[in-house]
Amino acid sequence: MPRSGRRKAKGAVSAPKSRYTPPAARIGPAPRWIPVLTLALIVGGPAVIVLNYLGVLPASPTNWYLLVGIGIIGLGVLVGTQYR
Repeated sequence: MPRSGRRKAKGAVSAPKSRYTPPAARIGPAPRWIPVLTLALIVGGPAVIVLNYLGVLPASPTNWYLLVGIGIIGLGVLVGTQYR
Protein backbone atom coordinates (compact mmCIF):
# COMPACT_ATOMS: atom_id res chain seq x y z
CA MET A 1 0.00 0.00 0.00
CA PRO A 2 1.43 3.48 -0.88
CA ARG A 3 2.46 5.73 1.95
CA SER A 4 0.58 8.95 2.43
CA GLY A 5 2.28 12.27 3.23
CA ARG A 6 5.02 12.21 5.84
CA ARG A 7 4.14 13.14 9.36
CA LYS A 8 6.22 15.42 11.49
CA ALA A 9 7.63 14.08 14.69
CA LYS A 10 5.79 15.19 17.80
CA GLY A 11 7.19 18.39 19.19
CA ALA A 12 8.78 19.45 15.88
CA VAL A 13 8.60 23.20 15.29
CA SER A 14 8.43 24.63 11.78
CA ALA A 15 10.85 27.37 10.80
CA PRO A 16 9.50 30.90 11.29
CA LYS A 17 8.74 32.99 8.22
CA SER A 18 11.65 35.23 7.39
CA ARG A 19 9.74 37.85 5.40
CA TYR A 20 8.00 40.78 7.02
CA THR A 21 5.12 42.40 5.19
CA PRO A 22 4.44 45.91 6.44
CA PRO A 23 0.80 46.96 6.77
CA ALA A 24 -0.68 48.81 3.78
CA ALA A 25 -0.70 52.58 3.95
CA ARG A 26 -4.11 53.98 4.74
CA ILE A 27 -5.52 56.29 2.10
CA GLY A 28 -7.98 58.93 3.21
CA PRO A 29 -11.47 59.42 1.84
CA ALA A 30 -11.99 60.62 -1.72
CA PRO A 31 -12.46 64.32 -2.41
CA ARG A 32 -16.05 65.56 -2.47
CA TRP A 33 -15.95 66.37 -6.19
CA ILE A 34 -15.52 62.73 -7.31
CA PRO A 35 -19.09 61.54 -6.63
CA VAL A 36 -20.48 64.83 -7.95
CA LEU A 37 -18.49 64.51 -11.19
CA THR A 38 -19.43 60.83 -11.49
CA LEU A 39 -23.13 61.63 -11.23
CA ALA A 40 -22.83 64.53 -13.68
CA LEU A 41 -21.05 62.38 -16.27
CA ILE A 42 -23.38 59.41 -15.91
CA VAL A 43 -26.42 61.68 -16.29
CA GLY A 44 -24.82 63.88 -18.96
CA GLY A 45 -23.92 61.01 -21.29
CA PRO A 46 -27.46 59.74 -21.79
CA ALA A 47 -28.64 63.36 -22.01
CA VAL A 48 -26.35 63.92 -25.02
CA ILE A 49 -27.64 60.72 -26.64
CA VAL A 50 -31.31 61.64 -26.07
CA LEU A 51 -30.80 65.23 -27.27
CA ASN A 52 -29.10 63.86 -30.38
CA TYR A 53 -32.08 61.72 -31.29
CA LEU A 54 -34.55 64.51 -30.53
CA GLY A 55 -32.67 66.70 -33.03
CA VAL A 56 -31.88 69.45 -30.52
CA LEU A 57 -28.12 69.41 -31.06
CA PRO A 58 -26.66 71.06 -34.17
CA ALA A 59 -26.30 68.73 -37.19
CA SER A 60 -28.11 65.95 -35.34
CA PRO A 61 -28.88 63.08 -35.49
CA THR A 62 -25.36 61.90 -36.14
CA ASN A 63 -23.31 59.01 -34.83
CA TRP A 64 -20.64 61.32 -33.42
CA TYR A 65 -22.97 62.53 -30.69
CA LEU A 66 -23.74 58.90 -29.86
CA LEU A 67 -20.02 58.16 -29.50
CA VAL A 68 -19.52 61.30 -27.40
CA GLY A 69 -22.40 60.28 -25.12
CA ILE A 70 -21.00 56.77 -24.67
CA GLY A 71 -17.54 58.25 -24.00
CA ILE A 72 -18.99 60.54 -21.33
CA ILE A 73 -20.69 57.56 -19.67
CA GLY A 74 -17.38 55.66 -19.78
CA LEU A 75 -15.59 58.58 -18.14
CA GLY A 76 -18.24 58.59 -15.45
CA VAL A 77 -17.56 54.93 -14.73
CA LEU A 78 -13.79 55.54 -14.63
CA VAL A 79 -14.15 58.47 -12.25
CA GLY A 80 -16.57 56.44 -10.14
CA THR A 81 -13.96 53.75 -9.58
CA GLN A 82 -11.77 56.33 -7.81
CA TYR A 83 -14.36 56.82 -5.05
CA ARG A 84 -13.25 55.43 -1.68
